[in-house]
Amino acid sequence: MDITIKKDKITEISNITANTNSTNKAYTNDAKKGMVSKIVANGNADGVNTVSGATCSSKAIKDACQKAFNAAKK
Repeated sequence: MDITIKKDKITEISNITANTNSTNKAYTNDAKKGMVSKIVANGNADGVNTVSGATCSSKAIKDACQKAFNAAKK
């Protein structure tokens, strides 16, 4: 996953991939659709809810975004 941060805000999230398991791909796609635009609109992952039915994938995306955001602030 690639995360672009400019002026202390997440501005882009791309190249989100799942492992080769087709079930995981479906969950990851659901999480992408439900979260990426919200995280970008918010500027970070704080307060963005996970996607019901794709909770683990959503949490992984949210955690990665927040880690990148926190690292960029240092």
